[in-house]
Amino acid sequence: MARQIQPGNLSERVLLQAEVHTPDGGGGYTVAWTTVTPLWAEVIAQTGKAGEVVHAEQTQPRDRYRITIRNRRGITVDNRLVWRGLVMNITDAADPGPRSAFRVIEVEYGGPT
Repeated sequence: MARQIQPGNLSERVLLQAEVHTPDGGGGYTVAWTTVTPLWAEVIAQTGKAGEVVHAEQTQPRDRYRITIRNRRGITVDNRLVWRGLVMNITDAADPGPRSAFRVIEVEYGGPT
């Protein structure tokens, strides 16, 4: 049975961010992140779902979280979330459809951003 989400559970503030490319004048571009909007969310650590990634020949831990927000269109794995200063990469942002009141987003923290 699915867990019942209550609006009062959305007590954490997260920032939805999008990547922005700015031409560098040399044919390339620089990458920056801009905040699209702050959102109220429920943030739950996924126990037993931590992993590791090798980056720059070093093993770095990754923690996984499930973040629930009010349903909002346009969130993809190309976005990221910031919670309490932690940058979290979106790994799954499946659209639950227009009739759903909430959206569950799977994220990872740690490793390259």
